[in-house]
Amino acid sequence: MTNVNTERYENLAAEVEYPEAWMPEPGQTLVGEAVGRETVQREGQPDCDVYTIRDQSGKEWAVWTWHTVLKNELVGKVQAGDFVAIHYRGKRPRQDGGGEYAAYRVAIDKSERQPPSTDDEPEEHDPATAGFPEGY
Repeated sequence: MTNVNTERYENLAAEVEYPEAWMPEPGQTLVGEAVGRETVQREGQPDCDVYTIRDQSGKEWAVWTWHTVLKNELVGKVQAGDFVAIHYRGKRPRQDGGGEYAAYRVAIDKSERQPPSTDDEPEEHDPATAGFPEGY
């Protein structure tokens, strides 16, 4: 017997669960539209921004910004509606000789975003969540 509420259950679960994490191998690239962002706080650890990126096939991926280069390239620069390409270059030696870092190249295309509102009164907004649905 098929449960008629299956879609309802799946939709509700999607509201509280992250999509599959993007965990690339060196040389892999993710291209898609930023559709969400959330800052995750864990006791004893630095905050981590998590971006939801929808690729061309419609699959959504969670991109966690634990790596410094990725965080520097995305946080504060990518908003909902932006298209991004994230290429993972693999581990590279640090210039100071102190181990390795995760290297990325990132491109951001803001050309598909909606133009600003032409209303007479400017909207108040929180720059940390500007352009993202409530809860992101």
